[in-house]
Amino acid sequence: MAYIKSKEYQEKLNNIAIKTCNEIINWLNSHNGKMPRGNIFEHGRKLKRDKMTEEEIAEVNLYHRWMYTTGIQIIHEYLEMPIEKVPEQYRIIIQEIKNAAANTIIWKEVEEWLKTHNGKMPSAAVHRDKKVLKVSEMTEEERKGINLRQRWDRSKEREIFEKYKECPEEQIPAEYREKIAKLRELMQYCQDKDINIINRMRQAVGMQIGNNIAIREQLSAENMLLEDNIQEENR
Repeated sequence: MAYIKSKEYQEKLNNIAIKTCNEIINWLNSHNGKMPRGNIFEHGRKLKRDKMTEEEIAEVNLYHRWMYTTGIQIIHEYLEMPIEKVPEQYRIIIQEIKNAAANTIIWKEVEEWLKTHNGKMPSAAVHRDKKVLKVSEMTEEERKGINLRQRWDRSKEREIFEKYKECPEEQIPAEYREKIAKLRELMQYCQDKDINIINRMRQAVGMQIGNNIAIREQLSAENMLLEDNIQEENR
């Protein structure tokens, strides 16, 4: 009889975990893939519950339900697995978590930046007249680029991109495949353009060297002719 109670209790825990996972999925989908916060800060100070809004209290409650149910254990155990190896009762949840986490807005922001800047990532610092500019000295576009670069460098998305950017398509998780392919394509355009510029510069330098050699040979021939003429006149 005790075994039956234990089994029923485990099923209840699983149902709670699945319910919490679904709440997390809804949260991720409505907050650009960002997890709820466990604490709310204002002006660097942690707020007490009586100072929070209703929405902030709901957010903190969801975070703690997530952390203290078996939901997070399910995700940690199966999130990195190929979806076909995830137990069937968790498969839909795991796939939706993956999809929600993959749909963060920063992918789109980086893609749009690359499209409008010839495939070049935003700079980590802005230089002018051999000086690193302060934020107050930057243009609005430069500040936007710096902000995006800092958020990208700190993001989980960058780790994912760096991990899979050299991988064949079939080795990239399905939820990231299209995003990584798009960024690679845009960055490759930039690399190809840079290579073409370098090749043209090399060709120009080569032509200039060739012209210089030809000029030197011509001058040398003229000097030799001039010396011959001088010697003839002196005889």
